[in-house]
Amino acid sequence: MTAVDCSFTHADNWFRYRTGALIVADGQALFMYGETARHYYSLGGAVQLGETIEGAVCREVREETGIDFQIDRLLCLIQNFFQGTYGSIDGKICHTLEFIFLMKAPEQMLFDAHSVNMDGDQERLVWLPVDQLDQYDIRPAALISLIRQPPESFTVLVNEERGGTES
Repeated sequence: MTAVDCSFTHADNWFRYRTGALIVADGQALFMYGETARHYYSLGGAVQLGETIEGAVCREVREETGIDFQIDRLLCLIQNFFQGTYGSIDGKICHTLEFIFLMKAPEQMLFDAHSVNMDGDQERLVWLPVDQLDQYDIRPAALISLIRQPPESFTVLVNEERGGTES
């Protein structure tokens, strides 16, 4: 069976059901950076039809790093609303449901990454210092507070960037 991402476009609207992984080690957090997107975002990606969110985050992180990470726990669901400004989502009103997991960092992290984003552009793995995350364009911005102060129990967040404000 061919893998099908849980994502669709309708007129000027785009939706994606995705997972994200937060990986923190030695005071640094691991992010993806895409040349087309021109910002930092969590490792992870689209959930495929018939796939669990746990299976999706483990598959995506393995594809992006070449390493099998284990889930620590599910942190939150981010309801993310934003205006697309690049690649295939340029000009679209975007809505993603993002299940964010805290992942356990293995002792050895020798990455074998050859990841590309949904537009086929090369992505790169970047470690950013946790105490300086405010200096980087990280999206959704809610990831910064999740890294610095993970919630004790599962929570639901709304990240509103369609009109330039966040809640």
